[in-house]
Amino acid sequence: MSLHIGVNTVYPAHYGDAVAVLESCVNDAKAMQRMAQNLGYSGSVLADEDATVANVTAAIRAATEALFTGDAFLLSFSGHGSQIPNSSADDEPDGVDETLCLYDRMLVDDELHLLLTEFRTGVRVFVVFDCCHSATAAKAKDQITISRKAIHDIQVKDFESSFKQLEVALATVPVARQEVGSEEAPANRSAQPLTDAQLIEVFADNLDPDELKPTEPADLSIRSKDIIQLFADLEADAAQAPGKLLQPWEAPYKGNNLAVYDSVRNLIGPKEMTVVEAKVASFAACLDAQTALAGTVLREFTSHLVTVWGDGKYTGDGEQLIARIKQLGSQNGAIPTLMTYGAGGSAIAYDRPFAI
Repeated sequence: MSLHIGVNTVYPAHYGDAVAVLESCVNDAKAMQRMAQNLGYSGSVLADEDATVANVTAAIRAATEALFTGDAFLLSFSGHGSQIPNSSADDEPDGVDETLCLYDRMLVDDELHLLLTEFRTGVRVFVVFDCCHSATAAKAKDQITISRKAIHDIQVKDFESSFKQLEVALATVPVARQEVGSEEAPANRSAQPLTDAQLIEVFADNLDPDELKPTEPADLSIRSKDIIQLFADLEADAAQAPGKLLQPWEAPYKGNNLAVYDSVRNLIGPKEMTVVEAKVASFAACLDAQTALAGTVLREFTSHLVTVWGDGKYTGDGEQLIARIKQLGSQNGAIPTLMTYGAGGSAIAYDRPFAI
């Protein structure tokens, strides 16, 4: 069974007016449903006003009752993700609970974790979170480790690519030609930027574009390398920094709804630490301290996931899936994350994801 949740718009009376309307989250849900159906899942979509806490909870509970050892459940969520101050004694190193912003209110990670505990032993559960602050949206458990060095190296690779493109652009100059016998041969190319006179010729349309040849530097300049290292360090530190409550989400939490969220967590109480008996793998768009990039057709993470999956041609395991998605990069530096839960430990990370 599968369930796919897409929330472009949320209930303004609860969230206030500061929450941006998204464009692609319902598309994401439908794309994930198609992927699930191709794998043999029986799936449904809950979109916008249908994606309430009651409806989502009921759909997940239906799966917990229907599935037995060896069965699989695929849950995907695309929408806003947020954080609220943690008020219990559970293990939240960053001091906040992660939330999924459903239509009528935020679903707290304590609640989702408790739902996961209701799955029977031996059931395999795959969760896909395409939202901000999503790494531990089902509570902090066994993260497939992403070291600071790994984050740093990913950023260096992205920055080097950008800087090389920039240096190629700056090194683009007209190529002088000289006669050698009856053939023309290019002279040595200058590494200097275009002169003012040459720029005037370009804009006057008097310069043949074919005479402009990019000269790719053999290596980046020392200055560029220093800048890359500086920004990569900053990005790595930011990715591992403690989360913080974003201003737009203070209204739904600190306003008239404070009692709602505190009541939810008080009701769950110590149950949030109940052991998950199923085998769970969670694929998230970013770390808890990061935001995930929205889109107009598909969100960035869902788009990358669908691309790597390749209509079912992908045959690797879960860890390799996250690695492949990382290789595609992120426009805002988001680090995709794989978490595992349950009696099977991290072993499910090394199986083919989503497989029935």
